[in-house]
Amino acid sequence: MKPVLRPVEPADLQGLYRAESSADRFTDWRFRGLTLAPHQFGAMNSSRLLRNYVLASCEPLALVALHSLSATDEVAEVACTRFGAPGPQFGAAVALVLDEAFDLGLRQVRAEVAEFNLPSIEPILGLFFERESIERGAVYHRARYWDLHGLVLRRDRWIEEVRPWLGRARTLLDFRPVGLTGLTGPGPTRAARGEA
Repeated sequence: MKPVLRPVEPADLQGLYRAESSADRFTDWRFRGLTLAPHQFGAMNSSRLLRNYVLASCEPLALVALHSLSATDEVAEVACTRFGAPGPQFGAAVALVLDEAFDLGLRQVRAEVAEFNLPSIEPILGLFFERESIERGAVYHRARYWDLHGLVLRRDRWIEEVRPWLGRARTLLDFRPVGLTGLTGPGPTRAARGEA
């Protein structure tokens, strides 16, 4: 049975909280090693989110979220984490959520990744994102300062280089997307831009 990528539901929060706060995974990616209380975790997973998906089989495998939308600039940020060994389903989940972001009318999707977390997203870094900026010593964690990497994926690169790969991504998991509502900003829609 294929893993399912679907919107996070309130019933998922307890399992996601356990997966995110377990000692054997990269809790640093979002919490910088701190353990959030369950109510803080629940609030974080509902505020400022445009889309919030869980990739799950019997247990959560990954979390992919679009947040911090600027409808005027047609930009949002993505956050993603995996709870187990890397595999093709993680890349497929991220790809399908990014495709939905561009279907919403975004021009760019951005991510900020602290230096200590780069190994956790290395499989998707070169495939989707390019480094746009580095803020030297911007994040203090575990008694030292780390660089913060600004990553970007632009719509034109997505359409030309990545979107053709999506057929393969869809064979790796069952995707149950949220209905598209589009942006409320002034930018043109995908159809108005002549994109398929």
